[in-house]
Amino acid sequence: MSNYYIAVDIGASSGRLIAAWLDNGIMKTEEIHRFDNGVVRKNGHLCWEIDKLFCEIKEGLKKRNGYCPCRLQMTEDNKCVCKEFKEQIADPDFEGYCHCRLYYKSKD
Repeated sequence: MSNYYIAVDIGASSGRLIAAWLDNGIMKTEEIHRFDNGVVRKNGHLCWEIDKLFCEIKEGLKKRNGYCPCRLQMTEDNKCVCKEFKEQIADPDFEGYCHCRLYYKSKD
């Protein structure tokens, strides 16, 4: 089983997710998702559309079968939402982010 790493590259006009892994000691990469990026004007300021970026990152993760980008092993326990976060959110008093900060659970 290979260890995969996911990089998120966000630029001014586009973004992408790139998978990387070692193959016989040689780093291999593959672009797994590309998306448009831009700015919107909010309260007189130019801003990225954070909700759209978040959705695009999640879409890219789905293309890699949904494995957590922060975990090296591709196991069922490491599929988003990962086992660790599922256990945390089972606690009604828990409030916070998952390990890679893609998901958040509030007490409300």
